[in-house]
Amino acid sequence: MEKLDLIGHKSQRAHLYKAWKKGKIAHAWLFIGPKGIGKFSLARSYAQFIVKPSPQNSLLGDESDEFPFQQYSFQDETPNIRIIHPDISDENKTKDITIEAIRQIQQYLRLTTMDGNWKIIIIDEASRLNRNAANALLKILEDPPQKTLFFLIAHNLGKLPVTIRSRCQKLRFHPVDDENILAYIQKKSPQTSPAIQELIVSLSKGSFDRAQTFIDFDIADLYHELLTLLDNTNKESTCHMISFCDKMAAKKNEALYQYVEEIFQILCQRFLTYLVVNSTPHNTPELENSVPEEKQYFEQLAKRFTIGDWLTVFDEINNTFRQQRSLHLEKKQTMITTLSLLQG
Repeated sequence: MEKLDLIGHKSQRAHLYKAWKKGKIAHAWLFIGPKGIGKFSLARSYAQFIVKPSPQNSLLGDESDEFPFQQYSFQDETPNIRIIHPDISDENKTKDITIEAIRQIQQYLRLTTMDGNWKIIIIDEASRLNRNAANALLKILEDPPQKTLFFLIAHNLGKLPVTIRSRCQKLRFHPVDDENILAYIQKKSPQTSPAIQELIVSLSKGSFDRAQTFIDFDIADLYHELLTLLDNTNKESTCHMISFCDKMAAKKNEALYQYVEEIFQILCQRFLTYLVVNSTPHNTPELENSVPEEKQYFEQLAKRFTIGDWLTVFDEINNTFRQQRSLHLEKKQTMITTLSLLQG
């Protein structure tokens, strides 16, 4: 059993609740929006609510509660709920949703439930349906069995066939606001300092998945280590730099590396803010929600860089990562080049 918190998307939850209350639930829903913002979690909670619409199971609340989120326990699948994910096995090189997955759904729909309740199918990353799977799904959507509901979760609407899109009730989702991302971080990692929580909010860009990635990889330690590498007076800094770059470029940290560029950008932006504040006469440079020891390292950097110098470095760092992506250059060398630019 998994405990989930549903945070944000108040208007979408209200829309779904009202559809249920009026008895006008579409047979197929298409949840559209960026990846990692909670579309799949809401689909699962709504499915559970429809199967057993009691106050204990409802994350949607009622009108007097303004549709608050609540905690609940939920199994990935139940006799009434089936979930399809892309096939990420080594045998499936394209990592798509195959015809075999849809055939299993067809078999499931032929069965009758003991309680006569709804049958609900949730298809995660529906835009990864291959052609045969999409065609098979289309036939089901054209003539769905009674008391059957489909929830299609899509991050890239353009890759989903128009014929499938046209048979679904669309519900659009948007990146989660900072307040709700912060609430999620405080719930998942209450021991994290307010400064680091704010740092994670900045990096998350409205995505719960991104926030969880930075929590899992302990962004506080990572950011602190990056700050220490800015000290070019340390005799061991070169060895430390190489070790750090090896770690970041390792395959086990592949999920984190895709965000490394943004971590560097956050650092650059924070130091630029420090320089600008420091350039104001009779002003003591202070950063809002300063990370521990950040000021110490920024004071050292300020002796080596002017605002103009730092803007040039910032631009060169962006170009370095851009070239790495476009030319598929070695990640480790990209990291070394970036850190060398930061050290001055």
